[in-house]
Amino acid sequence: MVLRSYKSLILLIFLNQLTPQISSAHEGCKYSGKILDTSKSSTELGTQFISEIPENFTGKKECYHSNTKISETSEYVKGKKSGLMKSFNDKGHIQEEAMMNDDIRDGFFKRYHHDTNKLIQEWDYSKGILVGLAKEYFEDSGKIKSLKMISPNQNGSEMYFNKSGKLTHLACKNIPLKEDKDLCGRNGLGKKVSLYFSEEDNLNQTLTYKNLKLEGEVLSFNNKKEIVSKKVYKNGELLSEDHFSAEGNYKSLVDGKKTTETFYFASGKLKQITLKNGFDIISDKEFYENGSKKKEYESKNDVVYITTYYDNNQINCTYKNKNVRGYNFFDGPYNCFYENGKPSSKENYADEKLDGEQSYFSDKGLIFRKTTYKNGLLIESWDYDDKGQLSENHQYEPDGSRKLK
Repeated sequence: MVLRSYKSLILLIFLNQLTPQISSAHEGCKYSGKILDTSKSSTELGTQFISEIPENFTGKKECYHSNTKISETSEYVKGKKSGLMKSFNDKGHIQEEAMMNDDIRDGFFKRYHHDTNKLIQEWDYSKGILVGLAKEYFEDSGKIKSLKMISPNQNGSEMYFNKSGKLTHLACKNIPLKEDKDLCGRNGLGKKVSLYFSEEDNLNQTLTYKNLKLEGEVLSFNNKKEIVSKKVYKNGELLSEDHFSAEGNYKSLVDGKKTTETFYFASGKLKQITLKNGFDIISDKEFYENGSKKKEYESKNDVVYITTYYDNNQINCTYKNKNVRGYNFFDGPYNCFYENGKPSSKENYADEKLDGEQSYFSDKGLIFRKTTYKNGLLIESWDYDDKGQLSENHQYEPDGSRKLK
């Protein structure tokens, strides 16, 4: 009897877990002071409760967290948010506030940090589109972090600051910030601007804008206050560029569409000279630190001629590349030499595939292998001993297997 009662109790608990519980708690929102509570029957409805959201509701909506703290207040007109909207966390601190119109942001918008409760964003909207001045603040101090002018059609000026209030970034655009008139040279006068690192107060860069365009020197520094680069602009166009580092220096000169880039070893000796037309390399020369040539590259009529060298100026390899839509591939003779000047290999390519006779030599000048290819397929091979005498000869099927003799 006791066992049966115990089993009945277990079954009752199990059935209670499966059965949906009917809640008498309201959903947590008021509409013009009346609580929405779908658990109330029509006979229980009074002035305090409503059973459904009024159609085309006009008035004030208030919602609450489970701890009864207010979570949101909104003004509605004909069923849509129109007017001031505010949201709060479960501690009662404001998180966002915005002006709404037909369920979209239209006017000011503010956001607050969930822990510090400080204002962190302040934007303006027009019919759901972010426009005008956008501000961001540091969450701990509340100091200004960035200023931006935003427009649907064109970019506006931008200013960023570190926690000490020093300027870290400046972008001068057609739509002005109130603070950028002198900094961007909108008065036609250039003014030297200092920019600082985001995480520290050391100087990062100095530059000058004139009529919204960079003018003169732009110097960049590392956190040791050493100059790491120097750029020169005229009316916003880059004329020259220098970079300095422990590994070596780099210099770029711009003349119209052509750019000459020069690289140096840490010792100050010439390392590389590259001439470009836009992004296309016209010529390129590389050097060993002892001053001898390392590589020469020259492009003519979509054909690239390349020669590589040993560090004693002796030719290593000479070959050609064909340039098709920016992609280079082997085409034509590819000849290489030992450091003593004797040939090491003679190959030929057609559209990146071995084609024709290929020869390979020992450092004493004796041939030790010769092959014939056609469109990348091996046709025949000859192998030679260390005296240059023929030792083996093989022919091959299209699948690469040897032909039976």
